Amino acid sequence: MRKIGFKHALRGIYKAIELEFNMKIHIVSMLVVIFTGIWLKIEPIEWLFIILAIAVVLIAETLNTAIENITDVFV
Repeated sequence: MRKIGFKHALRGIYKAIELEFNMKIHIVSMLVVIFTGIWLKIEPIEWLFIILAIAVVLIAETLNTAIENITDVFV
């Protein structure tokens, strides 16, 4: 049962990247930040905050997209 849920979650992430232009921008920005962090050899605590910030941005963008899609149905 867990495999099915994980499969659907990954499919949802893939669809968000595929269909949403802003998500593509966030992914490119995320990769730039990660590669810059590797290049600058930042400390583990800094990685923690960067990963946390990336997660918050991606979650907020996904929730925003979901809310937009729901309101499009009713408007």
